[in-house]
Amino acid sequence: MRSRFLAASAGQREGIVATPKNDKHKKYVRYAVHCLDMVPATKNQDARAINREMAAEWLRLADTIAHPLKPIK
Repeated sequence: MRSRFLAASAGQREGIVATPKNDKHKKYVRYAVHCLDMVPATKNQDARAINREMAAEWLRLADTIAHPLKPIK
């Protein structure tokens, strides 16, 4: 699936890969899940809190991709 996005279309600089919004959303949710999966294995309370905060931020970013703000006219 990723291979279809690796080819740069005409007019784009080589090496830039376009990522559809849906793929970014899925990627951000996966990052959040990974952060939360690490919480039970982490003994340090500060590190656990950081993992939870990171998960919340990834989910906020995923939500921004899924529901972008509309410009005010």
